[in-house]
Amino acid sequence: MATNYLNVDSIINSVDKGDHNALNDVPLLTGNISTEKSNALRNALTHSLIISTPETLDALNSVDKLIVLNGHSPVRDKFGTDSVCSYVIDSNKYDKESFMTYYSIARLHLEKTGDKGKSCLDLMSSSIEETIYQDKQGKMKWGVEKYGFD
Repeated sequence: MATNYLNVDSIINSVDKGDHNALNDVPLLTGNISTEKSNALRNALTHSLIISTPETLDALNSVDKLIVLNGHSPVRDKFGTDSVCSYVIDSNKYDKESFMTYYSIARLHLEKTGDKGKSCLDLMSSSIEETIYQDKQGKMKWGVEKYGFD
């Protein structure tokens, strides 16, 4: 069960691999996870978006419904469509090539989902446009790590 604190790391690792059952548990974690673990879960959802796109979108949609029902919270909001789809990957940690490759892969997968992925793709594209603009202005500081796409 997702609410068992001892299982949080296991669920995060499974979400990172695009595991469908773990993705179903994501909404159960939104009120029962530490700030530190919430960052790891958001990163796992971001990775899962390029592995199990439709199932990840379903998990994000379920969290969005919880946000509507229960209101915004700093932790819960990290797992909704707005946050995960606009966050992409951490540009302070990963290099520009990884960042842009992630976007290319995510865009292709989201396009394949049609209407289901449209709002996520729109948010991501807007975020990428802003990042590209900031980069052209010389205001972006890129990380040095390569993103693990597998």
